[in-house]
Amino acid sequence: MWVRSQDKMELVPINSKLYIPISKTGEDFGIFHEETMLGHYKSKERALEVLNMIEDALMARYTMDLYNNASSMFRGYGQEEIKKTIRKITIFEMPEK
Repeated sequence: MWVRSQDKMELVPINSKLYIPISKTGEDFGIFHEETMLGHYKSKERALEVLNMIEDALMARYTMDLYNNASSMFRGYGQEEIKKTIRKITIFEMPEK
């Protein structure tokens, strides 16, 4: 899965763990992947919510991979709904706030 950074300037493949360190100012909580800051948030709770959103997207992606042929998974959905879902689980965009 890919994650677009909060400032929209980087698209990062996620292939190892994410972590939430306290920033140097002690005011914000950042979400990093390796050396790249993906986003920063005013509270630890919000940063954890965003990590949960990434986890949900990863789980959806792995579920789709388990189906191998996603056509049965999307039976009954329109083409636009399918495209939107696939985009959501392929590239996660970090929320601004």
